[in-house]
Amino acid sequence: MLSIRQISLRKSFLINIYIALTIYLILLADFVTIIDESLSSLLKIVVLLLMVYYIILNKTNKYLLAYVSFLTAVLLFGLIVSFDYNAASQEFVRYLFPIIFLLFGYAVKDNLIVVVRSFTQFMILSNIIQIVLYVLFITTSQIYLSNSLDFGIILRGSGLSSGVTTFGFLNFIAYLLHTYLENKKLSLFFLLFVLLSFSLKIIIIAIIILSIYNKTFFIKIFSFILILVIIGRDIFQQFIEISSLKFAQYILVGESARSESYRVMFDFLKHNPFLGYGLGSFGGPASIKYNSPIYEQYNFDWYGLTNLATTDTFFPHVIVELGIIGGILYFFLFFLPLVIVKRKSKKSNEVVKFILFTLFVDSMFSYGMNSQAYLISIIFIFGLLMNNDLYYNSIKLKEYKI
Repeated sequence: MLSIRQISLRKSFLINIYIALTIYLILLADFVTIIDESLSSLLKIVVLLLMVYYIILNKTNKYLLAYVSFLTAVLLFGLIVSFDYNAASQEFVRYLFPIIFLLFGYAVKDNLIVVVRSFTQFMILSNIIQIVLYVLFITTSQIYLSNSLDFGIILRGSGLSSGVTTFGFLNFIAYLLHTYLENKKLSLFFLLFVLLSFSLKIIIIAIIILSIYNKTFFIKIFSFILILVIIGRDIFQQFIEISSLKFAQYILVGESARSESYRVMFDFLKHNPFLGYGLGSFGGPASIKYNSPIYEQYNFDWYGLTNLATTDTFFPHVIVELGIIGGILYFFLFFLPLVIVKRKSKKSNEVVKFILFTLFVDSMFSYGMNSQAYLISIIFIFGLLMNNDLYYNSIKLKEYKI
């Protein structure tokens, strides 16, 4: 007959397996997108069900629960006023993604080591696969998975991710976590693959955060650029040209669905800023699928890109659908843990702010906040803020193992 301690250990083991499986499936579902979208959708549904079941089994912070309940009511109002019930109901489920991920993060806060370990293991495997892809490209000149060759000279890494930007984002989150845990070898390993993703958005975010994190970082960057200029002028010039084109694509040039989304958002704010047009009316997959009248009303120009699933910008999507009040309430959800958790270390507080900064800036030019792969980043938040002794338990006592 099993003792109470043995039963407790077995229960703890099964819980850890459950949490690890959920983390693996989130990342795997993103990768499977490039192979079979229907299978990927099925895996994402399984992930949500696993999370919801675990949330139900565990206690939730009363303030978090109250806010989520109020926010759900706001979303239900957006569903009611929408132009189409089917579009609104589909978008309603997507709006719940961050809510579910944050609630799950609270539920697994005491198992943060398991979450970090599982995430790290997958990312190490993903990066090893990317190394293999580089070798295959060099030896066969073939491009595999979702790697891409920009301007015929730069092979952008994607590993076991659906795209290069997701690959860069996940590696940067891994870098932040292991910088917090003072694991220098792993943090540098992940930072290398951030650069190899050649995602301009993530690299700029990384430079900003690293400059804040490390006061001598600007000197190191300047020295590195100087060496590049001296040793490989042609390569450096090509890189600058590519970066300039990317920067223009994201920021300067107003001829894209992304820039059009912001035009619509600002036009909307001039006339009817408080109440939005309802869920499924703009920016998301449902608005396109059900032919929302908002696109015609605002003379939205797709610039020939009629096959886009979204407008590739999350902020205009939320503001136009929920209005300025609903939008602020929705985005505040991500910062709620910083308000709820009163006693938090300066170090954990800093890394959480960096995670949120990365997610928000990236989502200005993407649909990242609605991607399960991106939302994995907010699962860490409550655990980091509420386990102030994590550093000592994991590093000083050598309990943190990959």
